[in-house]
Amino acid sequence: MRYLTEHYGAKPQLARAILSTTAPKPRNVTATASERAQLLAAAPLNVRLWLLLCSDMGIRSGTASRLGPQHYDPDNGVMTFTTKYQNAQRMQVTEEIRSLLKLALGDPDLPFVSQMPIGKGRYVRQCYNGKSLGNKFADLRRECGITRKLTPHDLRRTTARAVYRISGDMRVAQAFLGHSNLGSTVVYLQDDLVHVDLSVLELAKLNPTTEAIQ
Repeated sequence: MRYLTEHYGAKPQLARAILSTTAPKPRNVTATASERAQLLAAAPLNVRLWLLLCSDMGIRSGTASRLGPQHYDPDNGVMTFTTKYQNAQRMQVTEEIRSLLKLALGDPDLPFVSQMPIGKGRYVRQCYNGKSLGNKFADLRRECGITRKLTPHDLRRTTARAVYRISGDMRVAQAFLGHSNLGSTVVYLQDDLVHVDLSVLELAKLNPTTEAIQ
């Protein structure tokens, strides 16, 4: 407050109001199974691949648009890439993604989404980025009659929650999302966190060692 007052001439009450402004609530939107199925069914192959990378593997949309042959080991079905925060991540691709990647031209200089067929034996070498694919996603959403403003990132969040609900382990969800900070993962799972039952507290008191609690 003192800095705002001295350097910007803000009145104390104004500086106080600025500092007390709460951060916006994190986006908390997920896709339904029906919405996801509609989008994938209507998407051309390049957009479908991109959406599967965002959804099934939880890769951020911008990163997914840049992945190419240099990131992929077809023999082992493993994708290796760098996350938004420069963390190295190595993930198995799903069977559906693996089958789609076999259709790519194999051009080492193009991302996979830019070398997918647009018809039987027809390919268009067109460069896409996260923004242009995002525009295609918005068109696709309208084409499917989905009125909610879903984003590809919402598909990432949807799968992250499913991973957590199935595994019951936040560390698994953290690994899926590629977060180095568990606090970032908590933001994704805010609606899935449960209270600590009294019986758990009593057991923890009686068995304070990690081995006993596990």
